[in-house]
Amino acid sequence: MLTTAETPLIELLLFLLACFGVTNIITISRLFAGARKKLAEVSVWAGHWIRCPMCVGLPVGILWRLAGLGWGPPTLPWPVDLFAAGTVSSGWCWVLYVGLQRLGQDKL
Repeated sequence: MLTTAETPLIELLLFLLACFGVTNIITISRLFAGARKKLAEVSVWAGHWIRCPMCVGLPVGILWRLAGLGWGPPTLPWPVDLFAAGTVSSGWCWVLYVGLQRLGQDKL
């Protein structure tokens, strides 16, 4: 049974895993390969952005936080809380992406 002190850590872990999962699907998976290609044809900048785990991790973290996933109820004003969620997600996605690359995952 989880104690009250452990619950925010579990929520944070679920938040980070959900952010990485969605970001990985958008930036690397075959599922979104067509969308990434089309976006790159429309805009060079958008084509680079959609392949960047750190770039995509920011809005993914904000959206998950808006959906109620995170580390408990917000203790900061909403704009600051959302920005914090986005930056934590962005950094986490980048660290995991680099770690997986070093373990042998194909580069983008």
